[in-house]
Amino acid sequence: MRRAIALIAGIVVFAAAWYAARPSPATPSASADDTAPPAAAHVRPSLSAPQSPEDAPAISAAASRRPEGAPQQPQTAVDFAQRRAGLERRANQGDMAAAAELGELLAQCEYYSPMTPEQIEDTVVSGMAADVEPPRLGGQPVSPELLMLLMQEGYAELDRRCVGTQNAITTADFPAALEWLRRAAEAGDAGAMVGYAMYSAQDASLTPESDDPNLAREAQSRRQRAADYLDRAVRAGEVRALQVRADAYANGTLKPRDDIAAYADMHALARTEHGRAWPPRLIELYLQAMAAPLDAAQLAQAQARGDAVWRECCASGLR
Repeated sequence: MRRAIALIAGIVVFAAAWYAARPSPATPSASADDTAPPAAAHVRPSLSAPQSPEDAPAISAAASRRPEGAPQQPQTAVDFAQRRAGLERRANQGDMAAAAELGELLAQCEYYSPMTPEQIEDTVVSGMAADVEPPRLGGQPVSPELLMLLMQEGYAELDRRCVGTQNAITTADFPAALEWLRRAAEAGDAGAMVGYAMYSAQDASLTPESDDPNLAREAQSRRQRAADYLDRAVRAGEVRALQVRADAYANGTLKPRDDIAAYADMHALARTEHGRAWPPRLIELYLQAMAAPLDAAQLAQAQARGDAVWRECCASGLR
């Protein structure tokens, strides 16, 4: 069940950058109980183009909501090719859940390459030695321990979902992945709303600061759409949206930077069944990172706000 899906997309990008930047290629070894979260409290994701506007999309947009009896994720290149073809066929017939699943699969697995626990550790250590910049939260680099835990959690999911996709998904698939997610989100799929928000932020070619006014307007429109999707997804009870929105607040990406709001969303997430399924040390370090910019009064305010967010979003269960 994709406990840390909001972490995953960027984890692969960062891992690839860190692994490539190693100073020398070391050979790795092959081998509704609603208790409050810890008093003190993230990282980013990247994405076959629809051939016509009518090609738009029932497989779920979130694997955690995949219907019982739905096909398992691909295990070989042949399985993946068949899976992708089936999703594309249903999406082109107007099946929005298939569109959401297709978009997120293409987005998640674009940079996937299997990594052992030893390789993950080597990647973090070597990246640090090479001064490769790690992900940030609230303007501060995440700690090596938090990054290690994020990568371990993220790769466990990627290994389940993306085996067989190596070299089968390229950057040319990115625009279509976003478009499938957008269409599913417009049809009301809250999981697709979260996916669109996560992956749309990864397109470096679109920034509001672009010298091209058309690209700047498109980037601003996309960011506003993504921010709106996150708010709608939270209201719909899509718990993954809390983490993505927390990251947006912490780093000032899709939302204006707001450290109190960032902590509040992670505090709310930590109260859910979804958050409690995370490794305890991971959620503890995450909350600590979110709390770092706050003084005692602000932390108390953020915790109270997080309780209110949890009651609105998730007290009656999660999706």
